Amino acid sequence: MAGKIISTFGRIINVRNLGGIIFLKLLNGSNTIEFVIRKDYYRSEFDSIKKINKGDFAIIEYVKKDTDNFVINIPLLKKGNSSKFFITSETELYLHIIQNFVKKKILDFFEAKGFLYVDLPFIHPGEIKQEAFYVKNFFEKPARLTTSNALYLNIMAFNFIKVFTLTRCFRAEPSKTSRHLSEFNMLEVAMLNEDLLEVMDLLEELIVYILDSLEKSAYKEYINAKVMNWKNRKFLRLPYKTVNQKYKLNNKGLGKYEKRIAREGPTFVIGFPPKIASWMSRLENNEEAQNFNLLLPGVGEVAEGNSKITFLTLLKSKFQISGMYPNLKWYLKLSPYDNIMLSGFGLGMERLFMWIFDLKNIRKVFPFYRDWRFAEDYYE
Repeated sequence: MAGKIISTFGRIINVRNLGGIIFLKLLNGSNTIEFVIRKDYYRSEFDSIKKINKGDFAIIEYVKKDTDNFVINIPLLKKGNSSKFFITSETELYLHIIQNFVKKKILDFFEAKGFLYVDLPFIHPGEIKQEAFYVKNFFEKPARLTTSNALYLNIMAFNFIKVFTLTRCFRAEPSKTSRHLSEFNMLEVAMLNEDLLEVMDLLEELIVYILDSLEKSAYKEYINAKVMNWKNRKFLRLPYKTVNQKYKLNNKGLGKYEKRIAREGPTFVIGFPPKIASWMSRLENNEEAQNFNLLLPGVGEVAEGNSKITFLTLLKSKFQISGMYPNLKWYLKLSPYDNIMLSGFGLGMERLFMWIFDLKNIRKVFPFYRDWRFAEDYYE
C-alpha cells in the first residue's frame, strides 16, 4: 500500500455500519472525506472503529490510492455531545458549504467579465427617522447602518466602469414573514454604458452559471432538482402593465402575488410606475420607470434593478424635496458625469439560496439570524 500517509482532523458527520463494513464521512471546513473501512482489512482495530458515532471528532491517518482512502489509524477519538451541536444534520452542514461554493463562483463569474470587486462602508453618515434603519451615534454625529451600498457603488462605477460588491445590509423592517431578515447579504452590481436589458441579461446569465456550476459539482444531490429545469430555458419577461391588469394591483407593488406571478418560472417584471419604483430609476415615460424585479418560483422577489438617474440637477432637486440634500450632497460632488447611462441591480443572497435549496423559511439559510428579537434569546 505505497503512498503518502495523510493525517486529517475533523468532525464525523455520517456513519453507516453494515456489519462487516463501515462508511465514515469526515468534515473539515468545506472539505468532506469519505472512508470505507472493511473488517477483513482491519480485524484488530474494527471493534474500536465500530464505537465511532456521528458528532465525534477524530484524527484519521490514511493513504489515498486512486479513488479509495485506505485508513491506517484513528489514534484520537473525542466524543461529541450531539445534542449540543448548533448544526446537526448533514443537509444543514452542506447548506452552508454550498453557500460558500456559490459565493466563490460569483466572484469567478464577475472576474471573468472584467468587473472589479470593491469593499464599501457599512456605516453611512446622515440622519434619518425611518424605523427600518439602524441609527447610530457615530463620533457624536448621526449615522446609520447600510440598507444598500448602491450610491457608493455608483461612484466606484464612475471610476472603474464595471464594479460589484457582496456585502452585509441591515433593515429593521417590522416583518415577521418567512422572507425577511433584519441583516442579510446582498450582491450589488453597477456598470456604465449598459442599459436595462443588458443588466437583465447579465443577471440571468449569472444565475444560469450558478446552476450549471452546482450541477457539475459534488453537491448536486443537495440542490432543489426543480431549479435545474431553468438552466437551459429563458427567463420570462413581463411588463408591469400586463401584471397590473391580470392581478388588479391598482398600480401598487406586487406584494402577495409575487409567487403566483413566478409559478411558470423565473420572471422579470419590467417598468413599474414611478411612484412605486426606486427613487433613482430613470423614467421611460410618465407611466413607466426603467426598472425591474426578478421573481423566482416559491420565493418571489430576489432582485431589483434599474437604469439610474444621472442628471445632476434633477438629483439635486430630488434630494432637496425629500430633505436629504445635507446627507447626500457628497454624492453629487463625487459624480463626474452628467447624464451618462448607469445601470445595476441588487440581489438578496439568502432569497436566492431559498430557491436553490427549496426552503420555505429564510431563517434556515442564515445562522444566528436576528428578527424582531435578538438571536441570543433562542440560545439561553
